[in-house]
Amino acid sequence: MVKPSQAAFAEFDESLREVAATLGARPWQVIMKIELPQARLGILAGLVLASGRAMGEVGVSLMLGGNISGRTETLSLAVYNHVLGSETDCANALSLVLTGVAALAFFLLWRFESPTVRTD
Repeated sequence: MVKPSQAAFAEFDESLREVAATLGARPWQVIMKIELPQARLGILAGLVLASGRAMGEVGVSLMLGGNISGRTETLSLAVYNHVLGSETDCANALSLVLTGVAALAFFLLWRFESPTVRTD
């Protein structure tokens, strides 16, 4: 999440901050009313990427949450458990769900991409 958000804030025009300060805006007002709205697409992209990464993570889920069926089982852990249990049909179906979520994440990233960066 950090890299896309950081890139969005790096593109911020410094003169806007100076103009706001000249007009009497406090630093928190500059952040809330100028910087965050301009960086919203980068923050949104970071949230989508972080969510996708979290959904596909198996190792950290096993170490931190354990693998208690019905309580701490994530979608990726369910795929893992069904593969270990030789239930490939269910594992394949769950993998298709993960694929759909990934496709949705790519679509959202494409849809909210900054028009100045878009190459199509």
